Amino acid sequence: MIKINTIPDSQSQWFNISFKSIGYKRKLFKLPNHDFYFLFFKEFKKKFKSIDQLPKKWIQEKHETAILLSKNIQKGNILSYQSGLSFIENDLNKLINKKIFIHEFTDMSKVFFSNPNLIFLKKESLKNYNFNNVILCQMLYDKNYFEIKKIITELKDIMFNSSYLYIIHSDLRDNKFNILVQILKFIIKHFFNPYEFFWGYRRSLNYYSRLLHNEGFISKRVIKLDHQSLMIFKKN
Repeated sequence: MIKINTIPDSQSQWFNISFKSIGYKRKLFKLPNHDFYFLFFKEFKKKFKSIDQLPKKWIQEKHETAILLSKNIQKGNILSYQSGLSFIENDLNKLINKKIFIHEFTDMSKVFFSNPNLIFLKKESLKNYNFNNVILCQMLYDKNYFEIKKIITELKDIMFNSSYLYIIHSDLRDNKFNILVQILKFIIKHFFNPYEFFWGYRRSLNYYSRLLHNEGFISKRVIKLDHQSLMIFKKN
């Protein structure tokens, strides 16, 4: 399990694939866009051909997250928005025996799985559905306030009344002084390595609670674990 003090504030690689190697140089305080993820997953698919090649600890963390969701998910259909590689969704499907709708900019669920119960939806298809449960798992970290607000607004339009939103987030629960120190460290790092990306791990649970409250959601439950938190909101 990931310990809070081991979660990095900035990174220059994932899965030993350096951001420099994919040729994506960032601008100071500008978070990566779809081009970055497209280039990264292109290299990812070249490097990893089977589940056995992936880090076992990483797979275990995804399984633990699926178990957490399975114990808290409400009745009705489920959308996992920006589902990444869909490891959590694949496990969740097996745990609750229910189809999972998934949305990502490209369907990565077929890379490792052949699961007909994972139903990929393109962005333009989402408006044809309404959902009882929407999962946002570790996908808000690279978005600014306005991007997050836009996502929440779009999701509200495809959620039933009294439906549930689940946010899984790595919250370091730091004070403002430590946040300032980390930002200053990142600025220094940036000038030595423009491929060092600063993520949004430092956003607190209160940050999301205020944002969701302003959008008309009610906080129902917060489950704090050692490496991440699950926040459950209900749409008014």
